[in-house]
Amino acid sequence: HTWRGKGVYFVENLEVSGPGSLHQAFEDAKQVGGGYIIPRVSGVLDASAMRLELRRANGIYFAGQAGPGPLLIVGSDSGCVNFSDSTDLLVRYLSVLHQPPSAESSLDAVEVFNATDVYLNHLDAGRGIDEALSAVVTNYEKQSGRITIDWNLFMEMDPDHTTGSLTGGLG
Repeated sequence: HTWRGKGVYFVENLEVSGPGSLHQAFEDAKQVGGGYIIPRVSGVLDASAMRLELRRANGIYFAGQAGPGPLLIVGSDSGCVNFSDSTDLLVRYLSVLHQPPSAESSLDAVEVFNATDVYLNHLDAGRGIDEALSAVVTNYEKQSGRITIDWNLFMEMDPDHTTGSLTGGLG
């Protein structure tokens, strides 16, 4: 795994962006080819103002189980968390809720499009208008696969949309 031997980056606050944020930890790790991300905080990260674009998270291990307690990301109509176009990504112990859902939104709580070698473990995702989690190939030219999703909880879905998770490819 490409995160072995790499640096450790810490989530020091519950801000959406800026120094010490989850977004900044991912950006710092991405600049050097990966690493471990460990939260030093627990609580609610309010991502209602912007979507957490954690795309191209290559060689990153988010070790939520090493933090002091749960980390909950709450998003809104702008979306929640996007791990698309990632390779060799491991995300453990993270909770994501899409709230408040509205009829104008069709976003998922967690999106993993066109990714390879992704492992999602103990991920709680819910209240997505479309799905709680989508792990899909949307680009035929992009080689995608080996996405493992285990010990996760998908909850409180829109009653008019019966899909908690969508995985697969086009065609």
